[in-house]
Amino acid sequence: MILTENELGSQNLDEFTELLQEYVKLKPSSFIEIGSMYGWSLQHFIHYSEEGSTGIAIDLPVRHFVGPHDWRVEKQELNYKNAWPKWAKEKKCKLYLLPCSSHDPETVIKAKEILKGKKIDFLFIDGDHRYQAIKDDYNLYSPLVKKEGMIAFHDIGEKEEGGGRMFWNEIKNNFKYKEILKDPNKGKGIGILYV
Repeated sequence: MILTENELGSQNLDEFTELLQEYVKLKPSSFIEIGSMYGWSLQHFIHYSEEGSTGIAIDLPVRHFVGPHDWRVEKQELNYKNAWPKWAKEKKCKLYLLPCSSHDPETVIKAKEILKGKKIDFLFIDGDHRYQAIKDDYNLYSPLVKKEGMIAFHDIGEKEEGGGRMFWNEIKNNFKYKEILKDPNKGKGIGILYV
């Protein structure tokens, strides 16, 4: 089911494939993705989770950033309404779509209410790429990850814009970790923390 690199959008195919190998070993029954955009990575997190899993996708609608007439709006909204629920139904995944800021305290409360006190197996942070935003996502959502779960960050590459590399370098040595850096231009990159 692996998509082509073009379909993955901002993901590097080799890096994402390696992340999925770690994800599958985890046998996740619950996950949160921050920054779902068109849902290419979300599709894989649903597909490779255990049947009957619970997934939460958190992302502000792209129309907030590009206006209502940009081509990305229609693409995102079609996937949100049609493709994402279809993928979830095929896997019997209980998928919750939260079209709000991950930094809003109400969003964290909603996520906790959905989980009903249970911890998640996997957290993927790929939303706002500014340093403080990544740090806030980590601080707000990492407490929801169970022991022996995983937290993954996208865009930790040396040449990647934003604060991903800086925050990754600050946090990684507190955990067993894995860096997946395959982009020849030293961009992209995925960092995995083993909780």
